[in-house]
Amino acid sequence: MLLAAHAQLTAGATNRAQALLDESLPNLSDGRSRAQAARMQGMIRFYEGRGGETASLLFQAAMDLKDTDPRLAREVLLEALGSAMWAGRLTTGTTPLTVVQAACDIPAPDDEEPVRSLLLTAYTRRLTDSYASAVDGWRHATTAYLNELRAQPELRWHALIWNASGQLLDFEAQSAAARGSARAAREQGALATLPRALSLLARCELLAGRIEAAEALFAEGEEIARATGAPAVPAASEILKLGILCLRGDEDKVRPLADGVVAEAVARGQGLGVVIVEFDLTILELGLGRYEEARVHALRVFEEDPLWWFGTGALGDAVEATARSGDEDGARAALHRLRERAPATGTSWALGLLARAEALLASDEAAEALYRESLDHLEHSGVATELARTRLLFGEWLRRQRRRRDARVQLRAAHQIFQAIGAAAFAHRAQVELLATGEHVRARAPELRDELTPQEQQIARLAADGESNAQIGAQLFISPHTVAYHLRKVFGKLDVSSRNQLTRALGDQLTPAPPNGLEPRAAPTIVES
Repeated sequence: MLLAAHAQLTAGATNRAQALLDESLPNLSDGRSRAQAARMQGMIRFYEGRGGETASLLFQAAMDLKDTDPRLAREVLLEALGSAMWAGRLTTGTTPLTVVQAACDIPAPDDEEPVRSLLLTAYTRRLTDSYASAVDGWRHATTAYLNELRAQPELRWHALIWNASGQLLDFEAQSAAARGSARAAREQGALATLPRALSLLARCELLAGRIEAAEALFAEGEEIARATGAPAVPAASEILKLGILCLRGDEDKVRPLADGVVAEAVARGQGLGVVIVEFDLTILELGLGRYEEARVHALRVFEEDPLWWFGTGALGDAVEATARSGDEDGARAALHRLRERAPATGTSWALGLLARAEALLASDEAAEALYRESLDHLEHSGVATELARTRLLFGEWLRRQRRRRDARVQLRAAHQIFQAIGAAAFAHRAQVELLATGEHVRARAPELRDELTPQEQQIARLAADGESNAQIGAQLFISPHTVAYHLRKVFGKLDVSSRNQLTRALGDQLTPAPPNGLEPRAAPTIVES
């Protein structure tokens, strides 16, 4: 019956899994079976988004198994680690350090699954030694997992792998892990895993500046979550929505949502959810140019230094927020931590953030070379949002050096990228700087907001040709739910109500996608003064 409960949990039916588990409990006579039942209870709690005592429940199950089945005990310890990481400071009784110390006392079998072994080793080194000592383990674990995705992947570790590649600030690997996990979850019918895999992929899309793609993935995850009764992520599902709104700069919607997310995260014992809110609010405040408010949020993330990826990824934000608000000690503390971590991983994303952070605190003589170094790295990182932010900061610095012509080059580029990806607050910040150089930035024509994105164009073409949602999804490697989401947006933009009206309505809307992958929205018209 425990196997049946596990099958129901994998399918996303947490209520049915709980019922089967409850039914089996009176018949469990030996310690191993009771430990497996405790593990199942912990996993149900985790998939339902409950933190708090979940890690302790899994940890105790592992301790009860260590003498009779050390291999399974180490597996359950890795599950406990993931739960403790998510619960963060709201975990009760069991911390990530407690988990990895216990894992050190259980010898790894010679034929232990590589991904599991590498993850345990890497996180143990991170917690007992340093970030730098964990880098090789994270990298090898990610490589092993990506290789498994080509065959029959073990999806249980997908979030820990996504986080490991994120800790490395390796956007290519992080995106590949997220995309491959979502695809495998669809193929396996793993509905408990799929919404969470989609939420992680959506975070990657946000970093790449593809906000509408992130919104589509969020909508699909929500739909699946409603159908199965499980949260889209093991936290308030609105966390991802908050990240989208913060990047857009939609302050009016952010404030009440952030309060609700924090309240729910605390009630569920999800400490990491609270820190994610601080991370997202830092982005919002930086976009709005409110550096003191950004500093407050950024330092909360810095002080927590979560094991989740943005503990490292947010260091650049912390330097900017503290430097711009006059907190030199805070800026240098964040820069010191970034100096320790970025060279250890050596990725374009990490080195780009480091060079930009160095530039913010550098002398006038050294700053320009550092900004250009940041641009060189971030051009190859895939993280469009960070590239645009470096251009914005570089342009602001150039204007303050009274180099208006050079400043315009960077500010135009930043403004165009922010406009294209829909980051309105950052776009406005760039526009204000452009105006300060003496340029006039004309607003986009109102009708341009109704242009179709490249993905919407593809879907519209296929739908106009008579393809079903399932057929379109198979061709574009997305789900029918995502196709339906995009078609609803297409219908709204074109003011049609059926597929039969698409061919005539499309007209000039179908244009080639630009080579840089950004949405083909019109760039602002810049008039030299």
